[in-house]
Amino acid sequence: MNCTRLHLVIPLAALFFAGCSDPATNEADDALGPATGMPDGTQEPELPGNTPAAPQERWDITAQSFGPFDAGTPYTPEALEAALPGYTLVESQLHMEGMPYPVTLAVPEGASDPTIVVGAIPDTDAIFAVAVREPGKIANPAGRIGQTFAEAGFAGLTCWPGAEGRSGDIVCLDPRSATVGYWLRPEGYDGPDGVLPPQEVLDAATIYEIRWTPAAE
Repeated sequence: MNCTRLHLVIPLAALFFAGCSDPATNEADDALGPATGMPDGTQEPELPGNTPAAPQERWDITAQSFGPFDAGTPYTPEALEAALPGYTLVESQLHMEGMPYPVTLAVPEGASDPTIVVGAIPDTDAIFAVAVREPGKIANPAGRIGQTFAEAGFAGLTCWPGAEGRSGDIVCLDPRSATVGYWLRPEGYDGPDGVLPPQEVLDAATIYEIRWTPAAE
């Protein structure tokens, strides 16, 4: 597999390290903001096109975990294999400012492209983030992959404009957990960098990724 061609990891720095921040804070902090509540345990309804191409165990978002991952899950081959059964795991790297960052790409059975990417903090066994782009993988999301901002009912949520490789995109904080964000893309919009688009553009932006970052201990 030629990892450089995979749409999920191009542009390379965009997947994890061009995170969100309040315009008044340092972008490098990559914080999703304060928690506003806890998951209520509701399940995502079964809808056409809302299940993975290959049957896989669905994940729940809780106050402490993101599916099989929690703050104590190490970035080791053994831990990732245990957390991602049924996926082919491919080790790769992202580069930012000349520094390599290890990532593991998870490819569902029968597919050619990864739908989950796990990134690590360099020179550690600590997970930096887990990004999911697999429709139906999360059982209780605040918004489903493929939904628009308006369809997901995201009005009133805390959202930030993307930066660097994700310039033009938007990330919104899960209302139940500060560790989870939803990345949305407003197709065809080319507004100013660092500014949220007008409401009508925001309403039509589509969720393409659900991203979890372990809370600092």
